[in-house]
Amino acid sequence: MSRRKTKSIRISLKLLFVLMLLLFSCLQIVYTIHISSGGSKLASLEEEYLELSSKNEELTRYIVSKMSLNSLLESSQNLGFSKPSKIIYISESDAFASLR
Repeated sequence: MSRRKTKSIRISLKLLFVLMLLLFSCLQIVYTIHISSGGSKLASLEEEYLELSSKNEELTRYIVSKMSLNSLLESSQNLGFSKPSKIIYISESDAFASLR
């Protein structure tokens, strides 16, 4: 009976070892899938970052070009503004909005 018992223990140890090996293999596969999906998400985010960064640079160049003095001068002339022909300077002592 002791031979059967030791043989039974050896079989159960082998079975336990095989089951643990299968469990660890399955866990490794799940972990690998999780890591690879995280990598694809990261690649997607990097692509989106590059796209948004490019768009940001384009908008910055557009804003700078529209805010230049030449562009503002041209826009003001198109709206009917012009340089004044006569400039009157008022000193601090002069009253320009009094009720007199």
